[in-house]
Amino acid sequence: MIIPTGSRHTATLKVKAWIPVNCEHCTFTFAYLTQKEASGEAKSVLWLDESGAKERARKLAVSNIEKTLSRTVDPVPCPQCGRLQAPMLVVLRRARWRLGWLLGGGAAIVWLFWTLLQWNDTMGGGYWAVSTAFPQVLAAVAAVGSVVAGYAWANALDPLDTAAKKQKGAPDTSPLSKEQYLAIKEVGWVLAEE
Repeated sequence: MIIPTGSRHTATLKVKAWIPVNCEHCTFTFAYLTQKEASGEAKSVLWLDESGAKERARKLAVSNIEKTLSRTVDPVPCPQCGRLQAPMLVVLRRARWRLGWLLGGGAAIVWLFWTLLQWNDTMGGGYWAVSTAFPQVLAAVAAVGSVVAGYAWANALDPLDTAAKKQKGAPDTSPLSKEQYLAIKEVGWVLAEE
C-alpha cells in the first residue's frame, strides 16, 4: 500500500559558459564555450511547504551548476598553438582507463558466473578444476587484459594527434586579455549571453 507523504520538486538548469584557459605551451589566454546541465531536488513533506521546496530545489540546482562549471575541463586545443593542456589530457586518459576497467570488470563478472555455473553442474569436480578450465581462463585473461589494455591505450595517447583531431570539432573559443583572464579565473567561468 502506498502512503502519500508529500511532493518532490526538481529544478534543472542548462547553461552555456566561458571557461578561461592560459595555455601552458604558448601562454596564449583564451576561453572556450561549454554547455552544462545540473539539477536540484527538494521535498515538501505533507504538501506543507510547496513554494519553499521549489525554491530549495532551484537553489540546489544553482549550487550544483556552479560546482559543475568550476570543475569543468573539456579537451579544447589552444587556438594559437593547437595543443591541449595537461589537465585536458588527464581527462582524456581517465576516460580510457575507465573503459578498460569497465570491460575488465564485465569480463571478470562473466568469468565468476560462468565458473559458478560450471562448478554447480559438475558436482564431483572441485572449484579449482572448474575455474582453471580453458573457457574460464580465457575470460580471466580477457578481464586482466582489458584493464592492462585500457592503461596502455591511455599512455599511448598522442597529445599532438589528439589535439589536431579535437581542433576540427572544437567549441567556440575567444581570445582574452590577461586582465580578462585573471578576472574570469577568480570565479573559474562566466555565463555566456544568449
